[in-house]
Amino acid sequence: MKEFNRLIDIMTDLLGPNGCPWDQKQTLRSIRRHLIEEAYEVIEAINDDNREKIVEELGDIFLVVVFLSKLAGKEKGVEIPEILSTVNDKLIRRHPHVYGDVKLDKPDEVIRQWEAIKQQEKAERKSKLDGIPKDLPSLLRAQKVCKIFKKAEYVPDDLPSPDQETEIGQKLYALIKQCQDNGIDADIALRKVLKHHEYSFRIAES
Repeated sequence: MKEFNRLIDIMTDLLGPNGCPWDQKQTLRSIRRHLIEEAYEVIEAINDDNREKIVEELGDIFLVVVFLSKLAGKEKGVEIPEILSTVNDKLIRRHPHVYGDVKLDKPDEVIRQWEAIKQQEKAERKSKLDGIPKDLPSLLRAQKVCKIFKKAEYVPDDLPSPDQETEIGQKLYALIKQCQDNGIDADIALRKVLKHHEYSFRIAES
């Protein structure tokens, strides 16, 4: 795509010898947090159903991804074609019902197939929990853990002799599990309530 290539050219200029002094000093570690921030801004734009903000925030996501990709090239010798080739191959490999002879008609069947293929690809993992990013926010991590437990029909024991902090933690876990069992995203549900309370507070402030 013309505009995508243009973005890559711009980032190449900014990181080049005659580019931006700030950009030139950045590293994978210094830019990584921006990916999380921009992702949440995309979510906010989607929740607000704001077309202009969606366009802007998705653009920022592309910016950060290309920025990180260029820095990966600088620090690790990773190039954008390699990154794109890897994800393209993965998509084709995990969609044999589109690019192969497998016949699937239902979304649930697609999900089961995806998980089965993924498990084959990640055979080195000793536990299904190994696929959960360690740096996920605790609420999102709990949702993924609940999902894995549910599929495995595993019921965790309560912690013995819990203190007040642990008791509250167990109640939070139970609420997140309740959301998971009812197909509700706990993070989105909490954000919905927070948005209402924040709106009411702003009115009270004024």
